[in-house]
Amino acid sequence: MLIVGPEAHSFPDFLGRELAGEIILTLGEAFEIAYQMALKEKAEQDADLFDKQCTSDGDDATSVSSKTSTNTV
Repeated sequence: MLIVGPEAHSFPDFLGRELAGEIILTLGEAFEIAYQMALKEKAEQDADLFDKQCTSDGDDATSVSSKTSTNTV
């Protein structure tokens, strides 16, 4: 039942300021965790892409390092 008028309570008054603060902190923590998970997923995708680019040349690590060493001489 929705109460409208002078009897209506605002969110903080109804639950108490302390509980409202705890809810806000919990929501903030949830968003922080979601953000960290998104960063981790992005880093994993970037690492996979980097691995694919490195292996798509058809060269192994030794031939790549030998190419770089001959180019720097």
